[in-house]
Amino acid sequence: METRARLRRALVHAVDTCIEAVSLCYREAGGSAVFQSAPFERALRDIHTIGAHAVVQRAMMEDAGRVVLGLKPLLGMF
Repeated sequence: METRARLRRALVHAVDTCIEAVSLCYREAGGSAVFQSAPFERALRDIHTIGAHAVVQRAMMEDAGRVVLGLKPLLGMF
């Protein structure tokens, strides 16, 4: 369980960091980034879709913390 908790924390952190990085790039690309043909638009949609996945949502971070404290996770899929 402890290894799983470490993995979950790392996954959530990695996805959050990627969302932040892609969002910064999208913003810096300016007006041209809004076109569907632009790679930034696709990357922004893709990374936010990944972030919506149940395995990497913030609730997993809470359950990972519970495991570290010796408590059972609340989510059944943990």
